[in-house]
Amino acid sequence: MSQQDLAEACNITRKTLYAIEKGAPGTTVATVFAVLWKLGLLGTAAGLADPDADEHGKVLEAARRPKRVRHTVANVNDF
Repeated sequence: MSQQDLAEACNITRKTLYAIEKGAPGTTVATVFAVLWKLGLLGTAAGLADPDADEHGKVLEAARRPKRVRHTVANVNDF
């Protein structure tokens, strides 16, 4: 499949397809998913939103959690 055929199948221009290839920030997620779907790669995109597969996100979340602090209690044995 040529790039022109892919662009026509996704109902986008060849320039938009080139922008997706370059990683331009102006392309929409829907357009990227349309291209992935047409290429048969949409199944691999399902892992992008999987929180269990995001090790970096887990580390960041653990860093944001409050640390457990145990306050010392004065041991008063005045009987």
